[in-house]
Amino acid sequence: MKFNSSIKTISISERTRVAFELLDQIRPNDISFSSFLGIVVEDYLDSGKHKNNTMSLDLNRWAESIIDMTPEELSNLQTQLRNLTNLVENKVSKLLC
Repeated sequence: MKFNSSIKTISISERTRVAFELLDQIRPNDISFSSFLGIVVEDYLDSGKHKNNTMSLDLNRWAESIIDMTPEELSNLQTQLRNLTNLVENKVSKLLC
């Protein structure tokens, strides 16, 4: 993406819509959305988090979330964890062969 002009248009997916709405809620009234987005990006880059594995997990956050899950949510999570485990095991098997 080139940033030669001062106006850029972005598409907002269902996945990112929530993030942008939350960002707009915490944005100070005297700062434009685009300026605040730039501040958030600078903060993210300065934190060095972009250099870490984007799949890293905050286990404490997960542990807190699990406490409040319904039985159905726990079952769904368990299914997703099994699927993820299978993917990881398959990838490791391929790498070790």
